[in-house]
Amino acid sequence: MAEQQPGGIPIPWKYYTNLFLSMSAYDRWKQDDIFDLVESAFHQFVEPHSSRPGFVTRLIWSTLRTEGGLRHSISGVGHLAKLRKRSNVAQLFVSVESENERTALIRNMPASVDATVIPSNENVPDFDYGVSLQPHTLYEDVVPVDIQRGLVEHAKRAFARLSGVVGYITVDVVSGCFSWSPYERWLGAPDGPSYDFHTKERLFYRRTRGYYWGNFLNPSHIDILGGEQALSRAPVALIERMHSGWYLQLTDDINDIDRGRLHELRDFLTPVLPVAYRDFKRPPDFEKTLPPFVL
Repeated sequence: MAEQQPGGIPIPWKYYTNLFLSMSAYDRWKQDDIFDLVESAFHQFVEPHSSRPGFVTRLIWSTLRTEGGLRHSISGVGHLAKLRKRSNVAQLFVSVESENERTALIRNMPASVDATVIPSNENVPDFDYGVSLQPHTLYEDVVPVDIQRGLVEHAKRAFARLSGVVGYITVDVVSGCFSWSPYERWLGAPDGPSYDFHTKERLFYRRTRGYYWGNFLNPSHIDILGGEQALSRAPVALIERMHSGWYLQLTDDINDIDRGRLHELRDFLTPVLPVAYRDFKRPPDFEKTLPPFVL
């Protein structure tokens, strides 16, 4: 299956489907915490692929708008340690790019880590952290068990260190390039920068970002669902209490899930799911056109 891009060039779904970790928060992160996590994720998930033929490691960062909002891009990550000492880094992005699959429309990044260090609008705290890994390029479409476990443990550390409010792990058409989760995009994300974390639909203390293989919930989510005792009804393989919330995992193996099981989780999480952003009519067979694992 492919999506038609400008110019009529079909782009296969493989370029968009990723093993993806997303973490969101409202409280400002300590710079050392976010740099520690970015460096850890880079060494564990990205760097092992940097020596592949045709792969190039790239570090991208931007400065605060008040200081020009400049965007910088260099090959290699040697500058990462120096950036830790600066106080004006707003965004961080570390990746390996596949030069062999790069086109005029696509910069294919099989592995990446991205983070909002300082939000662009101080009145709208918008802190995001993500790790994106492309199964078809890195793992021959089957995510190894050690990668799954490693990403889950990394996500738990991130949720604790970054005072996470909501988070998820999925294999889906999503990457660090998207600010909306797959479920939010499915609902119909509105246009315009005024739509932020404080609106009814994106008040993450009370709303999740959808339903996924791995789900990080805060205490408010659990209260809305009926309290800790209600978790016994959750159609998941793992429920783990953490210091600042709960982790719910759909199955033991992310390669072994189906829409039927996902929709049971959707029904359970309905009280905390985002609501429709606008009236958007989709054809009855829309879900049949989606790649595996999507919603």
